[in-house]
Amino acid sequence: MSKKDYIAIAACLRECRMLTITPNRSVVDVIAEQLCEVFAQDNELFDRERFLSAAGVFSYPAGVRA
Repeated sequence: MSKKDYIAIAACLRECRMLTITPNRSVVDVIAEQLCEVFAQDNELFDRERFLSAAGVFSYPAGVRA
């Protein structure tokens, strides 16, 4: 990983602090979804559903938030 990766992940975590957690959405769900945005911007072949499944996160369709 490079410095830009660490910066992107830190920014993602910082953004997650501002998001609302609901009974149906854990902190891990929020972080994983935000990381998907970072990874998709870095790699056009990034597979969001595969990543969320591997992380054990219930996934929402792209752009949909609980």
